[in-house]
Amino acid sequence: MCLLEVITWENLKMKIFRGLVRNMVFFTIFPVQEHLNKIVLWKGKIDLFKRWHKPTLIKSEQDLPSKIKLKFSYSKKLSLEA
Repeated sequence: MCLLEVITWENLKMKIFRGLVRNMVFFTIFPVQEHLNKIVLWKGKIDLFKRWHKPTLIKSEQDLPSKIKLKFSYSKKLSLEA
């Protein structure tokens, strides 16, 4: 092998290696980025939900709808047992 062939072969190996590394980085970062995108979307949904359900001042238990009364009394029982 002459010097030119060796240099050409080494350049080819480096191009192949760089291409593989670039692909590996893409395939490593892609799932992480997808996961982070889902986290950001869920965080946005949670923030919207919190803004939509602002707490209100309730004068008595009779003002509560029946579904909320059940949850409220259930949580009271849990807090007394603990």
